[in-house]
Amino acid sequence: VNQDSNSGKWLLTRRIFLVDAVSGRENDLGSQPRVIRVATQISLSVHLVPNTINGNIYPPLITIAYSDIDIKDANSQSVKVSFSVTYEMDHGEAHVQTDIALGVLGGLAVLASLLKTAGWKRRIGSPMIDLQTVMKFLVYYAGDLANVFFIITVGTGLYWIIFFKAQKSVSVLLPMPVQEERFVTYVGCAFALKALQFLHKLISQITIDVFFIDWERPKGKVLKAVEGEGGVRSATVPVSIWRTYFVANEWNEIQTVRKINSLFQVLTVLFFLEVVGFKNLALM
Repeated sequence: VNQDSNSGKWLLTRRIFLVDAVSGRENDLGSQPRVIRVATQISLSVHLVPNTINGNIYPPLITIAYSDIDIKDANSQSVKVSFSVTYEMDHGEAHVQTDIALGVLGGLAVLASLLKTAGWKRRIGSPMIDLQTVMKFLVYYAGDLANVFFIITVGTGLYWIIFFKAQKSVSVLLPMPVQEERFVTYVGCAFALKALQFLHKLISQITIDVFFIDWERPKGKVLKAVEGEGGVRSATVPVSIWRTYFVANEWNEIQTVRKINSLFQVLTVLFFLEVVGFKNLALM
């Protein structure tokens, strides 16, 4: 009964049993049953009413899977039974809002990528739109689109954790694993596109040529003998090579720039955890 995957075709009933030890008896009801039917999987589904603010739910649905057990040793034989409770709600409206945010931010990502590509074309002094320009635009767009996916996933995660943990009456439920497929897909896309942008940045840094031009002027003169003329005259002192080494070393040190302050980050995390009380959200 109710083997169809479409729950709309199921035949619902109000009567259930856990163990059927009568159908497996042969000839006499007082004899030992050869087979018993046991409810081995019991699942209770609680579905939240859409747009509710008082925690209203539909009548719970109990799904039971029965198994036929052959009786070999009634005194020592055991059967494993599983029981689970699932809480569900319709996330269709949230998916629509996510699609709208993805469309709007995706359009902004296209504009940002066009501006980056135009700036790159202006720097290299090439007015032509060739294959290299298209590839550059696609790489820029991959990075911006990864940021879009990241913003959407972070916003969705914050929405789930804040509204679910802070609610006093049930109005928001966490999505089921099946409902999380879109969220997981967004995370995977963000990671893949960001990896592509990182690879492009790495190749650009490896293949770049850096030239140091020292515009420092000589600051003194020295007297030196001139061969063949039998006299002494002044000559300009060249800039010391150690200055070039110093500039190159400073350039090497500033190639990696930390954009965050470690002390500020630690203090900020402690403030939100201890003062604001975010550490208690997991216990609510």
